Amino acid sequence: MRYFLPCADKSQPKINLAIYGTTISLDRKPGTNNTELKITPSRSLAEAGLRENIQDLGEFKTPGPLGAQLGVWFSNFHSQRNLQLRLADNSLEITVPFNNDGKVTVNSFIPGNWDIKNAKFTFAFDIANDGCGLPELKLRSGRFEAKLQGDVAGSFIGNFEDIRAKIEAKVNEQVAAFLTTPEVKAAISKVLLDIVPQLPESAFVTPRPDKQPWNTLIGSSVSISRERLLYRVER
Repeated sequence: MRYFLPCADKSQPKINLAIYGTTISLDRKPGTNNTELKITPSRSLAEAGLRENIQDLGEFKTPGPLGAQLGVWFSNFHSQRNLQLRLADNSLEITVPFNNDGKVTVNSFIPGNWDIKNAKFTFAFDIANDGCGLPELKLRSGRFEAKLQGDVAGSFIGNFEDIRAKIEAKVNEQVAAFLTTPEVKAAISKVLLDIVPQLPESAFVTPRPDKQPWNTLIGSSVSISRERLLYRVER
């Protein structure tokens, strides 16, 4: 039997609560000009077995004066804890807003530092099931938006869009790889199985069979359809 969880229902905060506290950060790797991506799971995801993940994105470069290639890195660039989740048409969308204390540095003769403002990542995911029936998120797209603030002068002002696009592509690549790990899929499955029994009857379009408690039902698949989370269970 199938049961639908409408995104407009008051059960939505419970789903948001499961990912609340998950953070993403970009920082300079100590002793290098490389940028590190760190994903720290929420308490719920950590309790479900998901560990902190750190990945080296390597060094980013932008054209400088006289054709020189200048190293660029991000530092102190940390997302806020209040990730915003919503169900879109056939996908799950997560917006990751960042604090305004991040900086981008250009390693030129006189290093330039600028503040990053109004930054956010927006990820759109498809939800599917692997061969073992575990739900997995497949990254459909990821968009990085940000603005620089400060005395941005010289040739670099024309190159921030290039750096923004490079960061976007690299983060998308690493996030997509991270989401396919067995730990992530197992954690998502456990969190969903923990959430469903706590949801009120009003969360589902189709009532529970014979009013049996949800913990007597076995979750078998999760998908997105018409702005609803489709959760199929079997007795």
